[in-house]
Amino acid sequence: MSRTGFVLCALYAALIASCVTYAFLGGLDEKSRFVFLQIPIVLQSAVVDMLGFSAILQNITWVTAYIIFAGPVFMSLYALGLIRDSMRIAAHAKQK
Repeated sequence: MSRTGFVLCALYAALIASCVTYAFLGGLDEKSRFVFLQIPIVLQSAVVDMLGFSAILQNITWVTAYIIFAGPVFMSLYALGLIRDSMRIAAHAKQK
């Protein structure tokens, strides 16, 4: 288990929860709500757009978009934390 991976995932989950909560409970208009819902997945959707797949995503719900985009981000963040923890453990073992 990777403590750093869990922390990174928790930070991303907190960002998602904050943006979604503010989008629906912040008394925002439709345009502002759209922006806050898009913030946690904007980079991933930009990549999809650059690859020419944006037409596929036009009619999906926000829940589906978050599952499609956030799932791989959580896995990547955990893997990044796991790599960092492994490197730290290896460096500590070398010092002994």
